Amino acid sequence: MLLYAVTWPATWLSRRGLPITPQAYEKLLSQRLEDIAQHGDPKRYSNYFPRYLLKSIQDWFAHHGEALYEELKHIRNQLCDIEALLGQNTRKTAEDIVPPMAEAHAILAAQNRRKNRPDNRQLNLL
Repeated sequence: MLLYAVTWPATWLSRRGLPITPQAYEKLLSQRLEDIAQHGDPKRYSNYFPRYLLKSIQDWFAHHGEALYEELKHIRNQLCDIEALLGQNTRKTAEDIVPPMAEAHAILAAQNRRKNRPDNRQLNLL
């Protein structure tokens, strides 16, 4: 479940076609963990922290996702990509972490659904 929570933002980003560097992704998650440490209620996450982390991340994206979207879709990011394609940029472009993380999330989601599926081998009397 912890891996599911950590990879959830990648699906959000993937659905919107937003690239992000591994460093920015790590910063995004570490900021959420800092928010939990500062403002979180230990009574609420003492039973099962991964679920609390997932809910915190999802709530943050619900409230701040539009600002993140605008930041990542800014024209300067597009210009850097074009510059790199033209070969004018000598620095190596950062790898986009979203596709592999989104794939990992899909695999984890499928495994989670499989575990939660009821046993259909027994007949239902109703």
